[in-house]
Amino acid sequence: MNLENDTNATPSPDATSPGKKSENDWAMLTHLSGLVALLGIPGVVGPLIAWIIKKDEMPRVDFAGKEAINFHITMLIIAVISVPLCLVLIGFVTLLLAYVM
Repeated sequence: MNLENDTNATPSPDATSPGKKSENDWAMLTHLSGLVALLGIPGVVGPLIAWIIKKDEMPRVDFAGKEAINFHITMLIIAVISVPLCLVLIGFVTLLLAYVM
């Protein structure tokens, strides 16, 4: 039997189902929570909190949280290295490149 043409086949769940929407919202929040850096809080704190809250319940949030934390730790390392390098002027270039990223 050819299932491709069967109109009675049940559709597979996709990213728009109600359960997935909540998971997608939390994954997005995990990435956007890095904007706490605009308040003077290290950018890694927001994604870390969101990841800790939902990592065991939602696999997509677990993955997104790890990505966001990794990104913000990398940015923090670049900033820590670039600030002393500003004394020899190369730090301004690396900070600008990190900001653009």
